[in-house]
Amino acid sequence: MIFAFCRSRAFSRLQSHLRLCSTMAGASTGEKRVAALMIGNELLNGEVQDVNVKELAKFVTQRGAKLRAVEFIPDEYDVIADRAKYWSEHADLVVTSGGIGTTHDDITYEALARAFGLPLQLHQPTSDKIRAAVAERAKTGDAPAWNDALDRMATFPHPSRILVTPDTWVPTVVVNKNIYVLPGVPRLYRLMLSSLAEDVGSGSVFTSSLYTRAFESDIADVLASVQERFPHVAIGSYPNVHYVGVRNTPEDVHRVRLSFSGDSEDAVQRAVSAAAQAIPDAQETDVFV
Repeated sequence: MIFAFCRSRAFSRLQSHLRLCSTMAGASTGEKRVAALMIGNELLNGEVQDVNVKELAKFVTQRGAKLRAVEFIPDEYDVIADRAKYWSEHADLVVTSGGIGTTHDDITYEALARAFGLPLQLHQPTSDKIRAAVAERAKTGDAPAWNDALDRMATFPHPSRILVTPDTWVPTVVVNKNIYVLPGVPRLYRLMLSSLAEDVGSGSVFTSSLYTRAFESDIADVLASVQERFPHVAIGSYPNVHYVGVRNTPEDVHRVRLSFSGDSEDAVQRAVSAAAQAIPDAQETDVFV
């Protein structure tokens, strides 16, 4: 990522543009480090495009935590076990995605059991919920026949902590105290992130976005200076992807969006103020007139 910065034409209005990204009030409980393991051959061979990382990143950032690493790994026992053990030791929370279905390549639970020397055990309450869901679907004539494959989705490393999410029978299974096992299906993944909220915490993040028609290379040095002065504010530069490589960018659109974020409103304000003095055309809206 290339860092850049910007200024506002009406910095006195900046505070009204700062957005407190927090779903819970109160003081920060401390920054949590989160790692993600996205599991599935289909993600690595291009058959499926991942959308879950973005959801996780937004979820943890809004709660004052930091997504520190994302790894895409195949459906292989040794790889899943190795990366799970590593990140369990180096992150506060590890969130997995995928590999918990009914077929032979759904091996996440078994791989985690091997990683930590745990037995696999049927979780009867989850099995009962699956049976109830199948019975309900059978009323419409659209349900699988019951067989042991369905119980694969209710067979977890033991002991595990089971977190329940309303509106789905699929539980979040917590292995080795900090590995949160989620499905790869985007709708369920997004829904079940809420089960992590208490453990992720309730910190606050303040953000502000400003825009400029300057080229990134023309403002990179100044941004580096601002970043050095405010090391606890994350400063990012993001080209307008609709016009990257276009020779003549329309005069009414920005070339670069500049982002400031941090857990201190005052620090974010001062970083933007410092940047605002260096780029004459930067402004708070993305349309130039």
